Amino acid sequence: MLHKTKGIVLSYVAYKETSVICQIFTEKFGLESFIENGVRTAKGRNKLALFQPLSILDLVVYQHPKKEVQRIAEFKAAYFYHTAYTDLSKSSILMFLAEVISKSLHGKEHNETLFGYIENSLMLLDGLENGYEDFHIHFLWQMSFYLGFGAADQNEILDQLELHGYKIKPNDSLLLGHLYNADFGKSFTQNRHERNQILDLIIGYYGLHNDRFLNIKSIPVLRGLF
Repeated sequence: MLHKTKGIVLSYVAYKETSVICQIFTEKFGLESFIENGVRTAKGRNKLALFQPLSILDLVVYQHPKKEVQRIAEFKAAYFYHTAYTDLSKSSILMFLAEVISKSLHGKEHNETLFGYIENSLMLLDGLENGYEDFHIHFLWQMSFYLGFGAADQNEILDQLELHGYKIKPNDSLLLGHLYNADFGKSFTQNRHERNQILDLIIGYYGLHNDRFLNIKSIPVLRGLF
């Protein structure tokens, strides 16, 4: 049966000579795998470009509940990024976000509220002209509420981390307080050291709820840029 849905591309891998298998977080069906044929050819390059990580697509898909890999009948861009793919700093943030979103999703559970949050956040990042150095940290903190383990305040995070053996630094509470009071999309750290310190806290907190966060490959890139 054919269905219309929006989708956010998380990743793709080459399949056979000209095809790809994509991981797409769909608004209607949650995380799904799709095969798309003929995009790894000279004529298919423009189509393949639409499967870059965190592309936002309008999709018409064949949905078979018993199949592990679905097929796409039609697809087109639902939103065209203006700066996110061409700005090195923003594209590095996108790479990190694609990884953490992938690790946060479980099976085919659909979550339209989470989808809307991610979609709106990506468009917000694309439109920011400056001051987005802390965007990835704020994104993770906000997303924790949509995933069901958002903390009421910084003390709740620190108490849980300490309970699991995390060594708390004297200024951790102060820095997390800045995060809690900052407007989403606005920078709130003073330097790279503070930024990395808060990121470690948030990643550590995520790791308490999801052991897939114990190894985030894209973090070193962010540390180098910001």
